[in-house]
Amino acid sequence: MKLDVEVVSEEILKPSSPTPDRLRRYRLSFLDQLNPLLYNHLVYFYPKICDTEANKITILDRLKHSMSNALTYFYPLAGRMMEGRLSIDCNDEGIPFVEVRVKCKLSDAINNVVPKELNILLPFEIHGHKEILLGIQFNVFDCGGIGIGVCVSHKISDAL
Repeated sequence: MKLDVEVVSEEILKPSSPTPDRLRRYRLSFLDQLNPLLYNHLVYFYPKICDTEANKITILDRLKHSMSNALTYFYPLAGRMMEGRLSIDCNDEGIPFVEVRVKCKLSDAINNVVPKELNILLPFEIHGHKEILLGIQFNVFDCGGIGIGVCVSHKISDAL
């Protein structure tokens, strides 16, 4: 099934508080420096949990607020990969957050899945933005279901 999407909004989420100066540079381990420049990617699906547009907005606002708070503790994710790919500048530039309207039912996307088609539910290509470490896409389906697409850099998310 071919998924058709419409971008509703795009923004950059920043940490709720700044990263201390002493933590501004995060040096990658030797093994992380050797990792390929690609993203681990996931899409989390949730059935309709909102009865009104106002509830959907509340969920969206909570997610943004929670991510902003989490970026304070996981400060490298809000930074940018430095030239040479040896370290991360923890500069609080933030992460891309995209809200998308998917023009089909959640059940259609899951039951008639073409794996490559699900890439449209992600904030960017898995071989995309090399300097950005995390991106989130909030997908709202016609039926009210939600899909949260997450791309996180393999250089920082694999626990090496």
